[in-house]
Amino acid sequence: MRAATSMGIKNFAESNLQGIDNLYIIKGKSKFLKSYVLKNIAKFSEEKGKQIECGVSPFDISYYDGIIIRDE
Repeated sequence: MRAATSMGIKNFAESNLQGIDNLYIIKGKSKFLKSYVLKNIAKFSEEKGKQIECGVSPFDISYYDGIIIRDE
């Protein structure tokens, strides 16, 4: 949950996780399998009316590194 900004690398973990009751971590390389699982969880959650925030790999934006699922 870090980002390269015009003012350098910034950590957004604290602000991104406000209001989150549960946190699940899927560890693994950021290539195909983890991204595939995260994309499917995001799609399913979005179909259920959840708000989805996706974090992508800094090396290739077609791969997901994380998702945040919010009720509203």
